[in-house]
Amino acid sequence: MKRTKQRLAALGASIAMAGVGLAATAPRASADPPAPPDPVSVSVLPGIGVTITWMHSDAEWLHNYAVSDGSTSEFVPASTNTYVWRDISPGERKCFQVQVQTESEYGASNWSAPECITVPK
Repeated sequence: MKRTKQRLAALGASIAMAGVGLAATAPRASADPPAPPDPVSVSVLPGIGVTITWMHSDAEWLHNYAVSDGSTSEFVPASTNTYVWRDISPGERKCFQVQVQTESEYGASNWSAPECITVPK
């Protein structure tokens, strides 16, 4: 009986070291947060607003993207790389940034470099 308990204890230690049984913890993707999307582009969508487009991230555990004008953020599913921003008026200038958000312990990337546009009047 004592020998069986020792074997079970050794097996449990081996399983723990192999990472089995850690499914309840956040996945660990890599040692660094994901890189921000690059490039990001913005174009006018006449009569509607502007289209913000970015390169898809290859981050592990990609959850979604955040698109921001500096005061408001919108969340976009990981399956897309385009967002139509409708809250912009003719003659208005706005700058947009995009962020990668993951389900790993590293969370989100830094924001992308700002991409600005002025909607024609």
